[in-house]
Amino acid sequence: MQGNPTFINVFLNTDGDKRPERRLTIDVRKNKLLARMDRYPSVVRVGYADVWRPNKWSVSVAFPKSFLGEGVTAYAWYANTFFHTSGDGPCGTPTDVVRTCVDRAPNRGLIKHPL
Repeated sequence: MQGNPTFINVFLNTDGDKRPERRLTIDVRKNKLLARMDRYPSVVRVGYADVWRPNKWSVSVAFPKSFLGEGVTAYAWYANTFFHTSGDGPCGTPTDVVRTCVDRAPNRGLIKHPL
């Protein structure tokens, strides 16, 4: 996760339907991590989360339970990662073709967690 901008979107569902109510975006730029939680799809900022790399294969986040909303007793999530290859320019550069790798975890469905 070095080099050009890379980010991870973690979509969180808190009410049991198929649509997420929150999006946690972990932004990686120049080896620095920043995580913010937004209401989804409105993009109203809820707050910033703590984010760190426990090892070179993982990213961990922590945020207050209140970020999920009042009365939430469980949530489900899936994540999309977007990685820009190191030889490409940043997104929006008019003369460059940016190659981006996208991955989803899990491949299908959601991972459920009680609180």
